[in-house]
Amino acid sequence: MIYYGITAAFIMLFFGLRGGGTAFNMYLLCLGLGFGSGISVVYITMSAEQFGTNLRATAAISIPNLVRGMLPVLLVLFQFLRHPALFDDYVIAAWATGVIVLIIGFLAVLFTQESYGKDLDFIEH
Repeated sequence: MIYYGITAAFIMLFFGLRGGGTAFNMYLLCLGLGFGSGISVVYITMSAEQFGTNLRATAAISIPNLVRGMLPVLLVLFQFLRHPALFDDYVIAAWATGVIVLIIGFLAVLFTQESYGKDLDFIEH
């Protein structure tokens, strides 16, 4: 949740600051966005821990590919949101797309069960 909070805060700062920006401020924003993007390591680790020993490597390799595969879905969502009947603006459609994705991420974190202390000695049939 901390990484999602950092990412959400710096996204709001990135899009919210208008004019008067300096190169140093941009470097600080990129630093915060990069640090918040460390969530990718956390979600890969959490996802791999949900599987038994034999499947962890497969999960850890497949999950980033599934995330990359969601790009066309996000592009379709963005195109839909910038349709003249809805927002008709690139910036507002980008905001809406980002908010939808962050809400889905927050909900996923809230409903993911912790595997610490759980017996992962599953029996495969």
